[in-house]
Amino acid sequence: MINRVDMLVKVASMFYEENMTQTEISKELNLSRPTIASMLNEAKEKGIVKISIVKLGSNTHNLARKIEKKFNLKRVMISPEDTDNAKHDIGVLCAEYIESRSDEKIKIGLGFGTTLFEYIKNSNYIPTNFKQIVPLIGGVEMDNEALHCNHLCFALSRKYHTSVKFFYSPVKAEDINEKNMLMDSRLVVQSLKNAREVDLAIVGVGNPLKNSTYRRLKYITKEDNEILKQKKAVGDIVTTFYDINADEIETPLTQKFIGLNIGDLKKINEIVALASGEEKYESILALLNAKIIDTLIIDYELANLLNE
Repeated sequence: MINRVDMLVKVASMFYEENMTQTEISKELNLSRPTIASMLNEAKEKGIVKISIVKLGSNTHNLARKIEKKFNLKRVMISPEDTDNAKHDIGVLCAEYIESRSDEKIKIGLGFGTTLFEYIKNSNYIPTNFKQIVPLIGGVEMDNEALHCNHLCFALSRKYHTSVKFFYSPVKAEDINEKNMLMDSRLVVQSLKNAREVDLAIVGVGNPLKNSTYRRLKYITKEDNEILKQKKAVGDIVTTFYDINADEIETPLTQKFIGLNIGDLKKINEIVALASGEEKYESILALLNAKIIDTLIIDYELANLLNE
């Protein structure tokens, strides 16, 4: 028997995607028109239907095309200049892009971070042909559930009606001995294999000296910080800290990380990078010059810096 959520998804899909009227839906499902109207409202309240308006002007479109051409990118999407919440708008744009490809049989890999979380929140409950949602790194403490890669993957798989894999380890081992033990385990070996086999990876980009999820998690120690300053770190992506040439910077923290690194990302067919804020300029620029990013979704402020 079809459950309530599935029924709400069905009604919402018929109304918003198939452009059927409430009367037509009521006849097909043998339900009253007021019942259909009530179910559509319930679908909105439960977050099954999200109506998001991102005001994209011609200046934003032109700016995106210039950056695409400058860095030879597949696609650039930019949040509006007058936004109150750039991360939210980037999340909406990411959902728009990924969901435009819903008929493709691809495996999608996820990193973590606050901007990526906005994508998950603003994605829609839609049927897709996606094969699987896969975490690219281990998890963080569960009191940071919104940033836990497994949790994000599970939430997205529910919205896209597809299967999910989990990464059976923390992103940061307690010490090198624990990391070695985990890396030898069958579950972690398989988790890394699953991550390396995705067709498209969606990742956040941080600046470990200024604005990074790893810094907010208080993973970066004073020793790590000094090394990052000395080696002029400009960014972090998945489990890698890097300099302006996108070369890896090793610290005591990175030695304990478990997950894909920047070298693994280079082998994935498409990398979708999300970022906002002028402090991410060098972080993104290094990845663009190294040809690591294929699709870029950023805020207006960052886009203007990249266009200079």
